[in-house]
Amino acid sequence: MIGVCLLGCNTVIEPPDPVELPEVPERVANIFKQKYPDATETTMRVVEKGNFWEADFKLGSDRYYAGLDSVEVLRGLRLVNSEVPDSIRSLLTNTSLAKVELTGYREQVESFIDTEKQFVARYTYQNKEYEMMWTPGLRSYVLNCVPHYKFFGRMYPNYIPENIQAFIAAENLRSIGGAMFINDKNERTYRMNAQHAGNNVYDFIFDSKGTLLWTSFNRKEITNTLNLPAHIQAYLQQMEAEYGYKLGSGYEIYYTGGYSLFLQKGVQESLEVKLDKDGREVDRVQMIYVNW
Repeated sequence: MIGVCLLGCNTVIEPPDPVELPEVPERVANIFKQKYPDATETTMRVVEKGNFWEADFKLGSDRYYAGLDSVEVLRGLRLVNSEVPDSIRSLLTNTSLAKVELTGYREQVESFIDTEKQFVARYTYQNKEYEMMWTPGLRSYVLNCVPHYKFFGRMYPNYIPENIQAFIAAENLRSIGGAMFINDKNERTYRMNAQHAGNNVYDFIFDSKGTLLWTSFNRKEITNTLNLPAHIQAYLQQMEAEYGYKLGSGYEIYYTGGYSLFLQKGVQESLEVKLDKDGREVDRVQMIYVNW
């Protein structure tokens, strides 16, 4: 294991795989030090050579985690030394998440996407990792349940793989924003927005290899569920029978052969789920509304 000094005060270690990795650049060490000048017991790791790093450290008696690039801290989390409050857990009782176990209770204190501080808890659902986020102190708020990522970075042009750029160009689209999301395996997911003629803006999700997983571009609205394949009809029937979800609207996605479904359970829950052509979930965003 290779160790280097972070401005003379903390220990920096590099991951064992791949074997040959550079030390944390002075520029990155300075960004961290300027953001957290009082940090102690700091351990930094290379997430992606030359692009991303992460750090575990303490401020006072609290432990923190941060993900950063060579420009800024992208996400900062304070580890909360307690269980998720019962007041939050009880809100899941009559939802599809009633049986999940909430772990990794943290307070998000830094994010280039969200300006407000939020609390975060992790859970596993159908063998995939998600996180639940909520803003404390509000009378009415939303439990926002999204795929789990360690941190997310800005979509700089030099970060976009050539095959994604080629796809955007071939479809006469213009990229206007988005973000990269880094998972626990240090793999990227690209979530992009691109504009087409007529000023319409569409969403795109690509995996770490630049393969298109889902898009709202070039889609057809679902007007009759009886025209859907049997396995998609079965999925909708199961969601209603087990969880009380009813289809609000949906689309067939020409590029992937998949589907985008917007499901509703009264005024308490909504679920946006993206399916591949075989009916497997590619992505889901679930919202539970409190005191609305």
